[in-house]
Amino acid sequence: MTRMTLPFSRQHSSLSSRRFLELVGPSVRTRMNGISNAAWTFGLCVMPLIAYLSKHWVTFGLITSSASVLMFCYIKFLPESARWLISREKYSEAATILTRIAETNGKTIDPVDLRLKIKKLGERIKKEKKMDEVKNNATDLIRYPNLRKKFLIVTFCWVADMFAYYGLQINVPNLGGNPFVNFFVLSAVEIPGLICSWYFMEKRGRRWSSVSFLILTGSSCLLVAIVPEGIPYVAIVCSLIGKFGASAAFMAVYQQSSELYPTTIRSIGMGMSGTFAGVANIIVPYVVFLFMTPPATTEDKIKILP
Repeated sequence: MTRMTLPFSRQHSSLSSRRFLELVGPSVRTRMNGISNAAWTFGLCVMPLIAYLSKHWVTFGLITSSASVLMFCYIKFLPESARWLISREKYSEAATILTRIAETNGKTIDPVDLRLKIKKLGERIKKEKKMDEVKNNATDLIRYPNLRKKFLIVTFCWVADMFAYYGLQINVPNLGGNPFVNFFVLSAVEIPGLICSWYFMEKRGRRWSSVSFLILTGSSCLLVAIVPEGIPYVAIVCSLIGKFGASAAFMAVYQQSSELYPTTIRSIGMGMSGTFAGVANIIVPYVVFLFMTPPATTEDKIKILP
């Protein structure tokens, strides 16, 4: 439910998805990532209906912004990340959360054995921090060569995918036809993209899945510039293919990045990568607007001359 409201309040998306991935085991992590992204897509599909019924951008803004109130559900229903608690040596709180999760799933667990395993895992994390001299701050992403390489690659993939994803979504007015229907179709096409990403991540791994879908997205965007303008529906078809690939690539890249960063610096790394992706989101509307502004005529140029 929380993830479903995130298209209306994008700032909570990274936090919500990261919590999902940390609360489940590796065997079901891809499945939960797919469900989380599908809920986001459902929210996108509802947005054109809200825009059509609200009739005015102020009303639309109030309705979509009010969805942030549902974020308070975090406090009541969503537990703290056990991984984060263990990394902070809060073993008792982590044991309480894991016991409650086990009871919800109908599993029996020995409290003593659980505490021993949690403490052992905490000691291992502590040793890793001492060996790597990790200080848990943003400078670690640049200080260490291995982390620096991961950070630059992940950030580049995020920025490239966000340019394509939001560029295609915001470019709806340039496609012609009904903008509400176009927005809905461009949102609904993400469902098969997420299913394909889910399947290929399980069968082929994260790396090849993210690379393949990023190549598909870039190729579909470049195809519009190569194909002559006289051919009908080229822009629409390429937009659908590009949005399909961009949504699939985001799911693969996001999960891959969450697994590449160490637990103690995962939030910092993904937060910094998301920050650069946010800068790309700010630039995208201006890039789209360039194609919506007609070129100035000779008379217009003469008018602005002193």
